[in-house]
Amino acid sequence: MASDTVDTAEKTEKRNVTGKVAKAFFDIRSDDNAVTSSIKVAAAAVKRTVYVIADYWLAILSAWIVGVMKYFEFGFWQIAAAIFAYDLIVAFSFLYLNEKTKQDITLAEGFRRAVDALHERSRIAGLSLFLLVMGRAAVWDGPEQVVIYFRKELRTMFRMAALLVAITSVQAFFWTWVYGLGYDGVAGMISGLFGVI
Repeated sequence: MASDTVDTAEKTEKRNVTGKVAKAFFDIRSDDNAVTSSIKVAAAAVKRTVYVIADYWLAILSAWIVGVMKYFEFGFWQIAAAIFAYDLIVAFSFLYLNEKTKQDITLAEGFRRAVDALHERSRIAGLSLFLLVMGRAAVWDGPEQVVIYFRKELRTMFRMAALLVAITSVQAFFWTWVYGLGYDGVAGMISGLFGVI
């Protein structure tokens, strides 16, 4: 009987933490009613959908740039420079959109609130979520998300731009390499099958 009480208490605690983190993520305040809360959740879903769709199309365009440049036999550093310029324009565009509209379609502000809320309850869980969010943002989602996440610490546009440039350069080299390998693999396969490329 005592173990049932402990299990119930643990489940209740987990629900409370999960609810607190979710409310922080969606920026749901204690005085928000059900309609306001629902609107905030729906708005977050729409924003993330728009960002993910845009991000995937922009990634496809990035892969296309690498493929075309490899086809025309540009070198790795030339391709990486082109991808860096392209990615920098994309990242600054997202950041500019965020600054001007005050609409964070990356949801980095929500992730920040969620990580902070979880960190209050458990440093290890908060750090784990932080590493997950930052790892995904740094490798896949984009440097603009990292910059928006750390806006409070960066404070100035110069620092924000410096971080954006640093992360963008790392991503440009990484994705040039990855897309280049993909192009080489596909070109080799087509050449082997048809003797075309």
